[in-house]
Amino acid sequence: MIASDGEGISRSLSRGSQSGRIRRGNLYRRTGNSKASLGNSHAVRVAREAYDKGKLVGAICLAPGVLAEAGILQDKKATIFPSAIDKLKESGSVYVNQSVVRDGNIITANGPEATEKFGEEIRDSLSSKSPI
Repeated sequence: MIASDGEGISRSLSRGSQSGRIRRGNLYRRTGNSKASLGNSHAVRVAREAYDKGKLVGAICLAPGVLAEAGILQDKKATIFPSAIDKLKESGSVYVNQSVVRDGNIITANGPEATEKFGEEIRDSLSSKSPI
């Protein structure tokens, strides 16, 4: 599985056996800028690589914007924190006004209130025997 370091950059806990990448969005407490992860080339590359390998890719709050920048939300259903809905639409994503949205191997959530449901969707996806 994966984790996020203090800067929000995804790092593998077990490079060879990871199941996916999960990204959180709000870095405001550390940076004073809630959109700090957007435009982060490392985060975009990591998300794209995981998606290209067929791994589970998840993002919550503003982090779905990183998935949009990675080009993996084109024609995919997704959600995001309300202040960044345009970011999804501009990427060609199909915005869905729900707290958690799953489309194939991509799971997005729209903010802190969705954390529990987001975690449950990730758990269910990882424990599922059927292909994503």
